[in-house]
Amino acid sequence: FRLTYTINDQNSIIIAPNISFQASEYVREDSTLSFIERDKLTTLSNRTKSLITNQGDGVNWNNNVTWRKKFAKKGRTFSATFANTYSRNNSLGYNNSFSSDYNTDGNKVRDSIINRYNTRKNNNDNYSLNLSYTEPIGRDKVWEVNYGYNNNGSLSDRETWDWNETTKAYDRLSTALSNYFENSNEAHRLGTNLRIIKKKYNYQLGISAQRTTLVSDNKTKASLLEQTYTNLFPNASFTYQFARSKSLRFNYRGRTNQPSASQLQPVIDDSDQRNWRQGNPGLNQEFTNNFSINYNFFNVTKFRNLFAALNFSNTYNKIVNSTTQLDAFGKQLTVPVNVNGVYNVNGNFNIGLPLKLMKGGNINATSRVAYNRNASMVNGAKNYIKNLNLGEDLRVNYVYKEALDLGITASVNYTSARYTIQQQLNNEYYTHMYSIDGTYTFPFGLVVSSDIDYTANSGLSAGYNQNYVMWNAAVAKQLFKSKKGEIRLSVFDLLNQNISQTRNVYDNVIEDVQTTVLNRFFMLSFTYNINRMGGKNMPGGGGRQPGQRMFIQQ
Repeated sequence: FRLTYTINDQNSIIIAPNISFQASEYVREDSTLSFIERDKLTTLSNRTKSLITNQGDGVNWNNNVTWRKKFAKKGRTFSATFANTYSRNNSLGYNNSFSSDYNTDGNKVRDSIINRYNTRKNNNDNYSLNLSYTEPIGRDKVWEVNYGYNNNGSLSDRETWDWNETTKAYDRLSTALSNYFENSNEAHRLGTNLRIIKKKYNYQLGISAQRTTLVSDNKTKASLLEQTYTNLFPNASFTYQFARSKSLRFNYRGRTNQPSASQLQPVIDDSDQRNWRQGNPGLNQEFTNNFSINYNFFNVTKFRNLFAALNFSNTYNKIVNSTTQLDAFGKQLTVPVNVNGVYNVNGNFNIGLPLKLMKGGNINATSRVAYNRNASMVNGAKNYIKNLNLGEDLRVNYVYKEALDLGITASVNYTSARYTIQQQLNNEYYTHMYSIDGTYTFPFGLVVSSDIDYTANSGLSAGYNQNYVMWNAAVAKQLFKSKKGEIRLSVFDLLNQNISQTRNVYDNVIEDVQTTVLNRFFMLSFTYNINRMGGKNMPGGGGRQPGQRMFIQQ
């Protein structure tokens, strides 16, 4: 919901509230085998079966109110924005697990049984106020002063009860797994910016100072930790407009990120038998520098475009995982800690040209490169995870008399991950995708469309290097004299081969995941377009339909 009320030519108020309710039910049943390498031999270390259930409900309310005032003097403005968040989430669940540990000879040495009931209450309240005043100090200069206040309070109350075989009830409180924790984050920020606006270029220089106070109150252990930070946030941007459709832009901005309540709460989460987690109340906030440079060119008459972007960011006191081995059977504890040396760089280059040998045809090529160095701690030693991603897309499109729209696309993506300590996890893999799509509009508003995608994977784990074809098709009839209405019959995944699989690269785990997805299905839909844009009807449908492709560049 969004309401804009204009009091007069100088004053307006924008109100945008949002409220949502949620209810969830979660069931996870696992059977896992864990192996460990001892003296260059890989042996079974643990066998676990677990059933975890959880039910939850919650309410979230967000509100944003903005008052904007214009003065008689052009360029002089004032705005005030108040925002608040009210969030309440409660859950209860059960953890039933049976685990067996094995020695190097393959003999069982112990069994462990967990039968627990747990409740969790998570509350969050946030209030913020932002004030901004701008004053023209010349024909091409604008000075801005701004102030921001933010107060975020969170509460996390966790209780865990073990099953009592004597009383046949969950009445034994586990003090190690229960905790009542409150966290508050209060920040005052004062800043100023100077904008210079010329005919060919404009730039902005600014700086802000922020005073932040973090208070972590562990009610269960009667422990109070208060941390105060003072940060400077410089920001700068420069834009040069070579022509109306050709520009170069540079931008720099600094920002902070505070640890969450779950990262601060010093209580063990053992829902995963082999991978325990615990918060760290001594965490510091992160500080990130972001640099970006973009070049954009587009020639409407000749259908030529060129886009290039380069982004770099580095983070101080990055919050990462520190993993410690707890026993000889592979059990480990993960705690968040702060480290330095984390950065990310990525680039994107796109060029589009018309095809001289094919009237109505054009070609688009996109090259992507991304390099990320993250970090973790493994048994007290710093471990860098270096991820490299390279991609290339090529698309040829042909349009004939606004009746036929045909496209062919080829995409290749390469990913590698390298670890400085756990080098046995080093891996690389490829993903290929080739597709063809087409739409033909017949007389009398009859539209037929179809697209076929072929995806191939290599370098993944055994059983996950699957190749498959996704074929969709549709037939539609435009209705009414204005063609604002459309009735469409679509069929998705004609060959019934659709699968969903991803590779996740973590601190000390490489995970290939295949998810059950909806296969072949038919859908009959009716669309009526109320709005018109540029004197023409907007395309029917609320998303991608078979035979339709949408490419968005920024």
